[in-house]
Amino acid sequence: MRKLLAVLVLGTALSALCQPTELPLRLNAINDYGLTLDRHQRNAMSDAITELKDEGIHLVYLATWRDPFSDPGKYARRVFSEWGLGAESALIVLVRDERNRWHAAGQRGEAAAARFDDASWEEFRSKAQAEANRGLPGTAAVSWATNLKLLQEATPSEEEGPRVWPAVLMAGTGVAVVVLLARRLLCPHCLRPLRQQHTWGGIIRVCPRCRYSRAGRRGSGPGSRRGRRP
Repeated sequence: MRKLLAVLVLGTALSALCQPTELPLRLNAINDYGLTLDRHQRNAMSDAITELKDEGIHLVYLATWRDPFSDPGKYARRVFSEWGLGAESALIVLVRDERNRWHAAGQRGEAAAARFDDASWEEFRSKAQAEANRGLPGTAAVSWATNLKLLQEATPSEEEGPRVWPAVLMAGTGVAVVVLLARRLLCPHCLRPLRQQHTWGGIIRVCPRCRYSRAGRRGSGPGSRRGRRP
């Protein structure tokens, strides 16, 4: 009886060791176990991954024909954790079920989630799934990666900080306008507002206190653009 029990235990252990692992091994940023990418698509995917990496995002792609959980979302989360992907990582997954239907799933680290908003992430995932099931899984994968790259390019980096130059330019323009108006409308000696007077030579501006005068327009007559004191 003891020998029989020992044999059963040993058989169970050997069976467990011989079973294939639930999750695939990570090869690199592109893990195309599902054979979705041709040469041109692989190059396009590599370009998108490189450009995102330059922006601080580590994109990882996985395509497979086996989901041991029958739950693409759970599968993506488990792969993300098992592969040790970090806060700056974004994992996109295409997995094919037993009915030859493709499912798109993904997982983002904390920093990547801050760069790719939930609405855009879900939109790209949904589009990739629909495109893959039209018989174009490779195109779907590249489109998903490209959309993430374009979204990142359109989003200002936090390192840039607030854009102050437009505000500085507007403030400088405002100050210049105020200075020009002040020079035109105020007496340079006592800073009193100049008053318009009609003379035989035209309209002039006169200080009511010091009688400084300035021509209001070009032409002959008393006053000048430099002003005069009578």
